Amino acid sequence: MRILFLCSALEPGRDGVGDYCRLLSGPLAEKGVQCAILALNDGSISEVYRGESAGPKPSLIRLPSRFNWPERLRLASAAIHEFQPDCVSLQFVCYGFHPKGLIFGLAPRLRQLLAGLPVHIMFHELWIGDSTTYGWKDRAVGYFQKRLILHTARRLRPVIVHTTTPVYRHLLRAGGIHSELLPLFGNIPLVQSNEPSWIYNQLRRHHIDITPANRDKFIFAGIFGSVHPELDPNPFLDRLLQVARKTERVPVLLAVGRIGAAGARLLAGVASRYGADLPCFGLGEQPPELISQFLQTLDFGIATSPWALIEKSGATAAMLDHGLPVAVPRDDWRLRSGTTPQPTPNPLLFRGDETFFAAFESGFSPPAPSPRLSEIADRLIRALSFANRSTQPDNFQHPSQPMVTPRIA
Repeated sequence: MRILFLCSALEPGRDGVGDYCRLLSGPLAEKGVQCAILALNDGSISEVYRGESAGPKPSLIRLPSRFNWPERLRLASAAIHEFQPDCVSLQFVCYGFHPKGLIFGLAPRLRQLLAGLPVHIMFHELWIGDSTTYGWKDRAVGYFQKRLILHTARRLRPVIVHTTTPVYRHLLRAGGIHSELLPLFGNIPLVQSNEPSWIYNQLRRHHIDITPANRDKFIFAGIFGSVHPELDPNPFLDRLLQVARKTERVPVLLAVGRIGAAGARLLAGVASRYGADLPCFGLGEQPPELISQFLQTLDFGIATSPWALIEKSGATAAMLDHGLPVAVPRDDWRLRSGTTPQPTPNPLLFRGDETFFAAFESGFSPPAPSPRLSEIADRLIRALSFANRSTQPDNFQHPSQPMVTPRIA
């Protein structure tokens, strides 16, 4: 099989969907799938970038956003013709093609580019506005985003559609689109090393006297990656402090990665509120191998995404892949109408409530780290192979028409 991933941008470490394509192409290549990645709207470059494949690595083609659309479509069409894919996998985020996610004109361009090719769509995100947390301006933007996204999907007539969360599957279904869940994998490869010396050295600089011998006197809670500004950590941390005092341990909150301005404000607020009772430190951006060691050092992770959308968080997926229990203190995301679907059950995933603290006090028995990247690559291969062989009718209908049976269970 030959798969061409189509995304908006491919700047390493700066575009989550681009990084997703790069990571996924690795195990696909190991399983005999030839991959190429084409970025259609890359704002990080000024000229065309071509990276030829070396061994199992995919060919990369990055087209600058400063080029006009006719030129980008001409170059993209030539690249697709040269690669001759069996399937094009559109890895979709509307903000990758427009700063406000308003993708006017994208549907006919993609339809022209991909005519005659089997198309797979992976919706990493959908439109805004369907949650009770949005005001009227965001709801207005979301109205147009939704119409444009659904129109684009119908024009492309994909053989199969995936998304990451039950909420997104529900919203797509309401729009007349059948989709299946394809979970995220962690974006941090597992390093077979439990040596946390760099973390201990960092803590000693902040006068936390820690060694492997006294590690059990501490509770390490960790945040990884972007912090959502809506997160109020105080109720959760108040309860954590109670548990720590009960067990005569010192809680320490650590954050690693690109936590942003919201993360800096969170750490400053925790330091001001709790002081020496709950030390907190930002460890900054680190290479993947050190982040893997960081995750293996924690007692549990704290997710900053809301409970209903937790499965779209790559940072949470990385924690789970490392066998780390994850508490989710935020539960403020609700659909404006109807019941909000719950995340797929996972024994390591907890709401940040008494259920989590009861499990924590009784002692977690987390499984060994088990990265899901290879498993998810297998699932994608099976889905695309089955869908490409299928002769059933197209699985898109206008919302007012009866829905057809999904092509794959």
